[in-house]
Amino acid sequence: MQRFFRDGLIYALSSLFSGGLNLILLPLYTRVLSPESYGLLELLTLISTLANLTVALEVSQALARFFPEADAREKIEYASTALMFTCLIFGLALTVGLFFSQSLTSSLLGQSQYLIYWLWNLLNMGLNTLYYFMRNQLRWQLRSRAYALSSIASGLATILAIFISLLILKQGLLGLLWSQAVGLATGLLIATYYARDAFAWAWNKTKLLEMLRFSSPLVFSSIGVWVALYVDRLMIKAFLSLEDVGIYAAAYRIASSVSLVISSFQGALTPLVYTHYAKDETPREISKIFSRFLSIMLTLWFILSILSPEIMALIAPPSYSSGSVLIPLLTGAVIIAGMYVFAPGLGIAKRSREIALLNIAGALLNLGLNYWGIPHWGLLGSAYATLISSTLVVGSYVWWGQQYYHIPYARFLLPMVGIAVLLVLISLAWGFWPRAILSSFSILILVATWRKMR
Repeated sequence: MQRFFRDGLIYALSSLFSGGLNLILLPLYTRVLSPESYGLLELLTLISTLANLTVALEVSQALARFFPEADAREKIEYASTALMFTCLIFGLALTVGLFFSQSLTSSLLGQSQYLIYWLWNLLNMGLNTLYYFMRNQLRWQLRSRAYALSSIASGLATILAIFISLLILKQGLLGLLWSQAVGLATGLLIATYYARDAFAWAWNKTKLLEMLRFSSPLVFSSIGVWVALYVDRLMIKAFLSLEDVGIYAAAYRIASSVSLVISSFQGALTPLVYTHYAKDETPREISKIFSRFLSIMLTLWFILSILSPEIMALIAPPSYSSGSVLIPLLTGAVIIAGMYVFAPGLGIAKRSREIALLNIAGALLNLGLNYWGIPHWGLLGSAYATLISSTLVVGSYVWWGQQYYHIPYARFLLPMVGIAVLLVLISLAWGFWPRAILSSFSILILVATWRKMR
C-alpha cells in the first residue's frame, strides 16, 4: 500500500504535465482556435490514437504481462524484441501514410487543403508511439521517478513551444501541431535514456510470438475501446458539423480533467498488481484502494457537475457555451471507464480474447446508441450514449473478472454511491444554490460511507 501511494503521487504529478496539458491550455486553445479548427484538431488526435493502439499490435501491453515475471536475461529479450518490432511495423505504416497522404487527407479530414496538418500529424504519430512505448517500459520497471521526469520535461517543452508558436508567431493549428512534436521528442529522449538498460540487440522470435499471441486479441480490444471513446465525435461530424465536434471536444476535455487522478491510480496499480497478485493480501489491498479512488473521483464529479456552466464560461468563449450541459454526463463516463483497472481478473488470467469481446461489444453498443441518440437529442444524446455504454462494459468487466480473481468489494458501497449520484443528477435542473445544497447533502452521504468503511 505504501509503495502504491508513493508511486501514485509521482504518477499524478507526471499526469499534470502530460495528460493534463491539453486541459491546462484549453482556455488558450478555445480563444486561438475556432470551434471548427478545434474540431479538426480533435479528428487528427483520434486518427493518431487509433494508429498508436493498433499498428504495433499492442505489443507493449504484452510486455507488461511477461516482463515482471521474467529473469534478468529474459527481461532484456522481451523488451528489446518488442521495441524492434514496434519500430519496424510503425515505420512501414508511416511510409504508407506518407505515400497516400493526399487521398487520406481528403477521405479522413474531408478537404485536401488540410494536407499540411496531416503531414505534421504523421510525424507526431511516430514520435508518440515511441514515447508511449518508452514511458510504459519505465512503468514495467517500476521507475516512477524517471517516468515523471520524462512527462514533466515533455510538458514544459510543449508549453514553451506553444507560447512561441501561438502567441508570438501566430501559427494557429499548425503551430500547435509542431509544438506537440517538440514536446514528444523531448520526452522520448529522456525516457529512452532512463530505460536504456532494458534494451540490447537481442531479437527473440519465440518471445515475439509469445507476446503477439497475448496482444493480438488486444488489438481488437483496443479498437473497441477507441470506438467506445471516440465514435461519438465521428458520429457528431456525420450527423451535425465540425463546429459541433469542437464544442463536444471542449466539454469532453473539461470532463477528462478527472483522468489526471485516474491515470495516477492506473499508473501505480497495474505494474504492482502483476508483480504481487499471487499474495493473499493483494485482493484486500485492491479493494481498499478502490474505495479511496471512488471517494476522490465522486468528489471531483460533484464539483464539475455543480459548476459546469461556470467552468465552461471561464475556460471558453461564448461560442462553446452550449457544451456545459454535457460535462456532468461525460465526467461520469470518464470515471466509470477508468474503473476497469480495479478488476484485474481477466488480465491476470491472460484472457485477452474475453477482454477484446467485451470492448468490441461496448463499441458496437456505443455506436448504436449514438446513431439513435444524436438525431433525436443532438450532443446530449451522444453524451448519454457514452455514459450508458461505459457503465455496461465496465460492469461486465468486473463481473467476469471476479470469476478468475476475486476482489472483496464492499457490498453496501454501490447503493450509497447510487443515491448520492442520483441527488446530484436531479439537482442539475435547478440554479446554482439548489445545486450546491443538494450536492452538499450527497457529499455528506459519501463521507458517512467512507467513515464506516474505515
